[in-house]
Amino acid sequence: MATQTIEFDYVAGQTLTAKLFPIDSDTQSGTTQNAVEADNRDGLYSVAFSDRAAGQYVLRVYAGASFVAAFEYILAVVTATYRPADDTETKAMGADVVAAIAAAVKAQFATAPAAASSGSVLQNLQSAQLRLSRIYNDLLASPKPNYTVGGDTYQWSDYLAKIGAELDSVTKRIVAMEGPFEVVSRAE
Repeated sequence: MATQTIEFDYVAGQTLTAKLFPIDSDTQSGTTQNAVEADNRDGLYSVAFSDRAAGQYVLRVYAGASFVAAFEYILAVVTATYRPADDTETKAMGADVVAAIAAAVKAQFATAPAAASSGSVLQNLQSAQLRLSRIYNDLLASPKPNYTVGGDTYQWSDYLAKIGAELDSVTKRIVAMEGPFEVVSRAE
């Protein structure tokens, strides 16, 4: 029996749970696990799964019922400790993660004041743009074909197109917020 211990970094002192999904699948692999924070390394959490099939997975992390992070892993059927595939937060391998980013950006943008001085909204948009740019560049650097394995279909070209469209949308929002602006005033 193989125990696959999965580690990830997150804000210290949180009560987190984690769900493991095969890449681009909405079918959970195994049961929801409680994340355990390391005693001497604040912010390092781990969850243990047993006998997950070898392959690529996304670990979705929750604080209560709220989705807070996702990490990509490549697992083998071997007792070992696994770190995220690129040792950073996920490259957002599923459309649900892209949708979560888009929803957060749209929510921030929708609640922004009309003035361009809304720094926190602009910073959030710039952060989303950076993250989407990294994802997009990673996909371009290592292109993958569309394929089907064991009934699961992986459509990387569609995923690349979705990331590109969302990146364009965020970039347009940033440009709109940064200006240039023309202020019209009348003397009274």
